[in-house]
Amino acid sequence: MSPIKPYPSPRVRPADFIKFRDDLALLLTVFTARELARWMGKDKGNFSKKINGVEPITPKFLNDFYRELGPAIARIKQGAAGYEVTEEMAEPSKEESAVLIRYQVKLVELMAGVEEMREEILELKVGGDNMRVELREIKTVLQQQGATLAEHTAAIHRLEAAVFGPKGTELPQSA
Repeated sequence: MSPIKPYPSPRVRPADFIKFRDDLALLLTVFTARELARWMGKDKGNFSKKINGVEPITPKFLNDFYRELGPAIARIKQGAAGYEVTEEMAEPSKEESAVLIRYQVKLVELMAGVEEMREEILELKVGGDNMRVELREIKTVLQQQGATLAEHTAAIHRLEAAVFGPKGTELPQSA
């Protein structure tokens, strides 16, 4: 195999490109470019253009590269054999795909339930805020009425004192 000669687009940070170049070189010591392209879901020719320097390495390509090949890179760095990684990167069987689809459906249902709960919580919060406002209004009215009641009670005591004297309304007890 000829040496790879990828080059970065101007939007790729130098550190990201150096990491990519090193990870690509590691992968190519174990796997073929055809395998890497297949695992990334890319056409072998387009993948080859990128790694051989015909087209630049873009941020999107780097994202795709690490999303799809990141697990393989990690496993190789951990010392896994190439055949183990190949098995792990293989397409899932129909049964596995069916299970994954069921999990995805369940996840979507759960997410919808979470969204409904979030909406209910928001409604309760708004209702709680409205109740808080109403309670403040009731408290204000009660405080006003309490002040008025205290004024009336004081006036009654003054009236009793004026009419019955300082002893108030106590009637003499019969013997």
